[in-house]
Amino acid sequence: MPGRGTHAHYQPNEGHPGSAGIRNFKPTLRKAAERLATLRTPESTPLPPNVSAELQRDMARLGFVVSQIREIEEARQKTIGAGA
Repeated sequence: MPGRGTHAHYQPNEGHPGSAGIRNFKPTLRKAAERLATLRTPESTPLPPNVSAELQRDMARLGFVVSQIREIEEARQKTIGAGA
């Protein structure tokens, strides 16, 4: 679609925990990876493999971005400290 940018064909992810009925999982918490194995749907069944895999990929992606931000902030602080 012209004029819509690079994400014009984005489709919401059906593997998102909300689509499986998971409402109380916070992938940003430190122990989220450990807790992922224990998550259950409202019907008390284990998460479908595609949902679990998607959450693992999302958490890995988040960890990578957080580490990049940390590196950028450290470099910025060094630059500020060297210029002072």
